Amino acid sequence: MNKIRLKPITKLLSERKKLVNQLPKMDEILRATISKNFLTCGTKGCHCHLKDGKKHGPYYYLSYIKDKKLKTFYIPKKLRKKVKINVKNYNKFWKLLCEICDINRQMLWKEEKNKSVK
Repeated sequence: MNKIRLKPITKLLSERKKLVNQLPKMDEILRATISKNFLTCGTKGCHCHLKDGKKHGPYYYLSYIKDKKLKTFYIPKKLRKKVKINVKNYNKFWKLLCEICDINRQMLWKEEKNKSVK
């Protein structure tokens, strides 16, 4: 069985507090992905229909899954920066949450180990 090396509880508490303080604000988080698309239009003879023709765009779309269905929406230019920040914040939130969970797990093991020693 693997032996887990546990940090002192004070160090774990300090590390967890630092991570919690880095969490983004909950109203600035979006769980989604952003895609950049170049499209062809419906106008016959437009340059976008040529083999090497330049497509229209880029157009940015926000995609997420809700009720097991993929939802996709166009992101207006005026919202693009905010949406990108919110999606980035979600990824940061998830990474920090995983690190906090690792610390919590270590604290539980440490607590259990201390109980068994007494």
